[in-house]
Amino acid sequence: SISSRLTEVGKLKSSEVLNNSLLGPILRGSGIKSDVRLEDKYDAYGDIPWSIAVRSEGDSLARMLVRWDEAIESLEMCRYVLEHLPQGPAVVDERKLPRTFPSGESYARVEAPRGELIYYIASIGGANPYRVKIRTPSATNIINSGFSYIGHSIADVPVILVSYDPCISCMERAIIVDLKSKSEKKVSLKYLARINKVRA
Repeated sequence: SISSRLTEVGKLKSSEVLNNSLLGPILRGSGIKSDVRLEDKYDAYGDIPWSIAVRSEGDSLARMLVRWDEAIESLEMCRYVLEHLPQGPAVVDERKLPRTFPSGESYARVEAPRGELIYYIASIGGANPYRVKIRTPSATNIINSGFSYIGHSIADVPVILVSYDPCISCMERAIIVDLKSKSEKKVSLKYLARINKVRA
């Protein structure tokens, strides 16, 4: 059965999760009650009654069940919002949004389905940002979770990886730095795989 295949596989202690900066359902699947919606109460999250989904077992099943519990909780939140939605337009009139932005910088974080999603934006004025930096939870979780495969069988590795629910497109980027010319080239992982085949 599914539960027997996931139970005790990829077990993570709460200290391991914290020490390796793992996020979202991985964090909550190891008994840690952390969620940006609860901590920052952005948008309407401070006005909506909801419960944070936490499991203490720390294994692949716990991470799957956290996501299941979150899906059920999301339905309850939607029901509450629909019953308490105030009158008026639900969408901002985009014609009233500014077309240029002043100089400055901004940092924001939200709780995405896979964990904390961070945006940093810098502007020097004008219609386009000077710099945008995005830190996705998948990139953080997959890069920092290498330790969790040690000691498991090869057959367990895909089970553990899938329990982290990686978003491949959130991680599909790389930068090649040429130290001689001091130049940088942004490339996709598909490009790296292609040049690796040519060299092999």
